[in-house]
Amino acid sequence: GSFGRVVADSGSIGKVDADTIVVDSGANPSIDVRNSGRLRVMRANTVHNYLQMNADANGFNYIESYNGALRFAPGGGTKAIIHTNGHWGINTTTDAGYWLDVSGTGRFSDTLEATNFSGSAASTGSFGSLVVDGASLDFSNVPTSDPGIAGRVWRDGTDLKISVG
Repeated sequence: GSFGRVVADSGSIGKVDADTIVVDSGANPSIDVRNSGRLRVMRANTVHNYLQMNADANGFNYIESYNGALRFAPGGGTKAIIHTNGHWGINTTTDAGYWLDVSGTGRFSDTLEATNFSGSAASTGSFGSLVVDGASLDFSNVPTSDPGIAGRVWRDGTDLKISVG
């Protein structure tokens, strides 16, 4: 059956078995769990798969997923995932072995720094400015004839040239 309201100002209620618990009261309904432990959300009969929220003594807050990846799925489809090894996927659920794997376009509105940038012969990109600060700059695979595309670098013997198109 159902009942009106349960208030426990002290002590404990023990265990509550219910298919659904609905909190709907006033403008800002909430469930407050005030203890020194943690809050776990788990499926029945899967004690090894759960989501846990807790805080440590240093004031750090944690959301932890045990024995499974943590998925963010607005609208029902996974849009981001944190795999159990710490790898992040955005718009992909496959762990491709990278710390951050983005399937689609990405945007950085400020500085992007890396020890190494890599791509493929088919990839293109643009930089507002490119600063090279290192011991060497390798142009070992520069074409040896004018590509006929404005701005492309090519080599004529020992001379490095820029095509005018």
